Amino acid sequence: MNTAQLPRHKPSPLEGVLALLAAILVFTTLSLNESSLHISYRETLVLLLLIGYAMCHVAKIHDRQVKIVFSWGHRIVLSLLGIMSAIFVIAHLFGFDLPMVKDDRQALVMLAATMLVKWMLTAGQRMAK
Repeated sequence: MNTAQLPRHKPSPLEGVLALLAAILVFTTLSLNESSLHISYRETLVLLLLIGYAMCHVAKIHDRQVKIVFSWGHRIVLSLLGIMSAIFVIAHLFGFDLPMVKDDRQALVMLAATMLVKWMLTAGQRMAK
């Protein structure tokens, strides 16, 4: 079978909207001064965590509908990245000292980077199917 004839699995429109919302939120928060915004880094961190959870659930529902089956190693890596980032963010919000995360801005960058890695891994896996 020719590879050009294989169907490509496209993400659901809601996934794209959530990803765009997360990117705009991170870009505007990090590029502008916190005092000029009406939202703090901490509030943005919580919003980004909630958007990340929504992105994961929407992607999981969509992948079941189009019957994409990921390898067990891929699922484990994505789950561990999500669990670790949630633990780090929640620990930071409750005031625990974390390595390399000293303030809310650094925690926001760490969460955004983790979400980007998860999104790229999922997109790459979908493109390979």
